[in-house]
Amino acid sequence: MHLKKVLLMNYSRKKLPYRSVPGRNVFSAACHDEKVPENLASSGSATQSSQYNNLGSASNAIDRKRVANYMCGSCTHTNPETNPWWRVDLLDTYNITSVTITNRWDCCGERIAGAEIHVGNGMEGVNNPLCAVIREMKDGEVREFACGEMEGRYVTVVLPGKEKKLSLCEVEVHGGTTRKTTKLPYRSVPGRNVFSAACHDEKVPENLASSGSATQSSQYNNLGSASNAIDRKRVANYMCGSCTHTNPETNPWWRVDLLDTYNITSVTITNRWDCCGERIAGAEIHVGNGMEGVNNPLCAVIREMKDGEVREFACGEMEGRYVTVVLPGKEKKLSLCEVEVHGGTTRKTTKLPYRSVPGRNVFSAACHDEKVPENLASSGSATQSSQYNNLGSASNAIDRKRVANYMCGSCTHTNPETNPWWRVDLLDTYNITSVTITNRWDCCGERIAGAEIHVGNGMEGVNNPLCAVIREMKDGEVREFACGEMEGRYVTVVLPGKEKKLSLCEVEVHGGTTRKTTKLPTVPGRNVFSALCKDEKVPENLASSGSATQSSQYDNLGSASNAIDRKRGAKYMCGSCTHTNPETNPWWRVDLLDTYNITSVTITNRWDCCGERIAGAEIHVGNGMDGVNNPLCAVIHEMKDGEVREFACGEMEGRYVTVVLPGKEKKLSLCEVEVHSGTTRKTTTYPKDARRT
Repeated sequence: MHLKKVLLMNYSRKKLPYRSVPGRNVFSAACHDEKVPENLASSGSATQSSQYNNLGSASNAIDRKRVANYMCGSCTHTNPETNPWWRVDLLDTYNITSVTITNRWDCCGERIAGAEIHVGNGMEGVNNPLCAVIREMKDGEVREFACGEMEGRYVTVVLPGKEKKLSLCEVEVHGGTTRKTTKLPYRSVPGRNVFSAACHDEKVPENLASSGSATQSSQYNNLGSASNAIDRKRVANYMCGSCTHTNPETNPWWRVDLLDTYNITSVTITNRWDCCGERIAGAEIHVGNGMEGVNNPLCAVIREMKDGEVREFACGEMEGRYVTVVLPGKEKKLSLCEVEVHGGTTRKTTKLPYRSVPGRNVFSAACHDEKVPENLASSGSATQSSQYNNLGSASNAIDRKRVANYMCGSCTHTNPETNPWWRVDLLDTYNITSVTITNRWDCCGERIAGAEIHVGNGMEGVNNPLCAVIREMKDGEVREFACGEMEGRYVTVVLPGKEKKLSLCEVEVHGGTTRKTTKLPTVPGRNVFSALCKDEKVPENLASSGSATQSSQYDNLGSASNAIDRKRGAKYMCGSCTHTNPETNPWWRVDLLDTYNITSVTITNRWDCCGERIAGAEIHVGNGMDGVNNPLCAVIHEMKDGEVREFACGEMEGRYVTVVLPGKEKKLSLCEVEVHSGTTRKTTTYPKDARRT
């Protein structure tokens, strides 16, 4: 009988308790979805200090489900950190009578001990008045905490201490019949209405900013996008999703790129109204042509603004493409509800040059999309050391477009850092004859000076042989660099130095007619892979129906779930292997979703490179979620590239199988993990008591 069917037949579900709280049912099955009544929290908006993984969203605690099993996706979970918190914004002010908490049941219920419930009107909810302290709660318990009639818009749960994890399976907020209704003011500014209701969407006229592109130094949460300030709405209530918001940081900034140069006459700011209007005091408005807008000439300083105020700041006729608002100081938060930019009738029109390189056109308009011919890079896979913002993706340099204007979304861009790099994996080994680079044109073309082009077979491409050094390039220049016939799979561009930014608008790689063809190995008794990315699947096993996570993820190819996809493809670029960042003691873990007697674990090692990295890795099996502390099954002393090896565990009992690689600056990569069990499966039986039936 098929293994999956056997598991389904033999599966004995862990019984979740059925508790009765006056007027409410908790849950009668593992992921039962009977909902509790609507309450003040369930129509609010939740956030938390961090999120452990994709199951632990803040919104899970207000989904009206008291399911207390984390794996059902109905509980929150923060990272281990100092003073983790969870907060719900009720979207208005109420008299709060009580807060009901559902504690986690499947494990770790004791973690909630010491948590505090705060109620008040401050968005930094941990500073609001205290409603109650949760001294202890039993696993899966549902308890109501009385708050009297505390007035507040925000209910916050914080867990004081270091390396704490906060997990809540439901938070219900109850209030008296008296509700404090928030009235938003109706202000009149000559010729303009601000807002007549909380989220009124009457739009202001088109202006130079509204057709531009906005960014900011950071984003506080999903509501605070930079683009909110150019949506032509003067709604000044943050919860309406029409204001920006940075993290607390040093010198936070917001910037709009007008996409061309204008004579700016004035900038109109709409300040936040629902809270915190005083934060804007001291902000500076800069106008100019430098992308680092905080260094551009000063238009005005915002000495103070009232809550919800709309004020126009005169700039004369300052010339500029970028309008930047910066708030000087430490631990500052910048929030703008609308920025309107007005200009004179004179507009400076930017003409992009039309260059001719033998056989190739560069660009004849700002974002012209005529494509260059296919080349070795354009069918490869690109990555880079970091990404400056959403426009600067590594793949932009292999999109077959030589558009050299960053704002067109066709150039790469790293953060300012030490030795930034960009790399393309050609997916096979070629004899490289030349590399053609298109330099940025709209600004900053001088930054590329000193960049090095490396070609070779090492994935750490900066250590590969040198093809050429880019001494200098003109703005928007297209230049071909000869490499002879260097053999390599990876072409890497690195810019040596501190606080460097690497931006490339196109990289084309050309090779000779000779191509080295990669032959993949076979292992006796098992087909590892007979083609580069062959998708023949191994049989179902305990891991393949589980849930995987890892300590970090190197890039979009290295997901934890790749190791349980039933594919032994051992080539990383095929997207079937995991990969952590270089770090101390990286780990990978699979949750089997129940407890088994584990007989063996089979590992497929990486083949295309770096197979030696796995040496010293440890396999742990047990019931602790922090799997690195579970009992040891085996140590992987060494494995050959692409090897598939089975490690015996006896009959170790456990729900979690963890692979950890001890040491500093280690990278853990696994191409498949298969977990096997004997015919006996340990079924967890829970005792009955007065609360469990």
